[in-house]
Amino acid sequence: MFLTLEDPRAKIQGSRDPLGVQPIWSGFGRRLVSNLTTVSNSVRGFTVLLMGRYFGELLIGNGRAEEQDALSIFLRTEQLCGYARYCIHDAEDTRGIERIRRNLAEGRTVLIDDNADGWILSDQKTYGLWGLFSVAARVSGLLKDGPVGLTDAARDFVEQEYIARLESVLPQLTRMVQDGASIEVSKRNAVMKAIGAAMPPQLSHNEIEFYGGFLRDATLVPGQSAHQQQQLLASKLESETDLADWIGRREIVALIEACNREDSSLARALANAARLEALLAPADLIFDHMLTRHGQTPATVARSFRDRWGSQVPNLEPSIEELLPDIEKWSTHSLATGAKSLDDALHEGDYEEAIRTLLGWNHEVMSRRNAAPWVTLSDGALDVRYRGTESELPTGDELPFVWRNSYFLNSLKDVTAQIAGTS
Repeated sequence: MFLTLEDPRAKIQGSRDPLGVQPIWSGFGRRLVSNLTTVSNSVRGFTVLLMGRYFGELLIGNGRAEEQDALSIFLRTEQLCGYARYCIHDAEDTRGIERIRRNLAEGRTVLIDDNADGWILSDQKTYGLWGLFSVAARVSGLLKDGPVGLTDAARDFVEQEYIARLESVLPQLTRMVQDGASIEVSKRNAVMKAIGAAMPPQLSHNEIEFYGGFLRDATLVPGQSAHQQQQLLASKLESETDLADWIGRREIVALIEACNREDSSLARALANAARLEALLAPADLIFDHMLTRHGQTPATVARSFRDRWGSQVPNLEPSIEELLPDIEKWSTHSLATGAKSLDDALHEGDYEEAIRTLLGWNHEVMSRRNAAPWVTLSDGALDVRYRGTESELPTGDELPFVWRNSYFLNSLKDVTAQIAGTS
C-alpha cells in the first residue's frame, strides 16, 4: 500500500535522479516512516488541507457546488489561509509565501480565486497542498479516496477544532471559497482574524493529540497499531537527536543503539538504511564529480578520488548481499547487480571500476525513461552531456559521515518538533 507514496504529478522525470536511487531509498525509508513524504512536513499544512477538503465536501453536500468544483474550492481555501496566517501571525511556512508577500507589497486587497491572478504558486494545484500533501494525508487516515471527502474522524475534528471558531464569519467565508472574491488582508478584517485565531502558531492540546496520533505516530497505517514502531522512532528522534538538524550518520548510529533495546526490527531497519546510504552517498558524489570532468579518462578521474579518499570507502560492512533482494524489488535486477559491483569496487578502492559501473547504471536508468544518458565514454574519455556544477569533494575524514538521502526521517523530525512545540 503506497510503498513510496509518490504522487503521480511528482514522479521523477528524465532531468532528475540520474541514478534512479529515489525508489530504492524510499522503499527502505518506508520501513521507518510509513506515511509522510519528503515535502509533507508541516502540521499547519495538513490543517489547511483538511479545511480545504472540508469546505468542498460541505458545498457539494448541500448542492451549492459540483464534484468538479472541489479543486477550485480547495485552492481558494488555501489562498485565504495563507494570507491570514501571514497577516495575523507572520507565518513564513506557507507554500506560496513569496507570491503572498509580493501581492501584498502591491496592495492590501488581493484576489481569491482559481486562476492565474489568484494562485499563490505558479501551479498551485501541483505544487501546493493539494498536490503534495494529499497522498500522505490519505495514507494517514485523514482523507477518503478521490477529490472529495474527509474520514469521519477528520471531519469531526475539523468541525470541533476549527469550524466552531469560524462560526461568526462562516457564511462569508463559505461564499468566498465557493465563488472567489477580493479581500482586504489586514488585522482588522474579520475573516483574516477568524482564520488566524483558528490556526495559532502553537498547537492546542486537541491538535497535539490528533496530529500526534495520525501524523507523527501513524496509528491508522496498517501495522502501526500493533507495533507502534513509528511512535517509538519519533520518541527516539526527540530524545536522541536535535530535531532542528537534518538526519546524519552519527544520529542514525545513536538511534540504532537506542532502538535496539526496545525494538530490534526497528533497529535493523535503521541499520539497513545506514548500510544502503554508505553505498548511495559516495555513488552520488562520484557521479556528480564525473559531470564536471568532460574529456578526462576514467583512470584520471579515479586518481582524484584515490588521492582524496584513500584506498577504501568507509562503512561498507557488513556485506550488502542481504539488501540486494530489496534493491531489486524497488529497481531492477540489473541495478541490483550493479549495486553489488559498485559496492565491491568502493570497498576495494577500485574507483575506475566504480566510474564504469556508474556509467552503465546511468545508461540503464535513462534508457528506461526514453532519455539519453548524462555521460558516456567516447574514445576512452568522459563525454558529459549534462554538465554539473563544480564543488569540492569531502575529505577522507569527512566521507564517513556523508549522508545524502532523507529516508523520510527529516519530515518525521519536523512534524515531531512542531507537535512538541520546539520548531
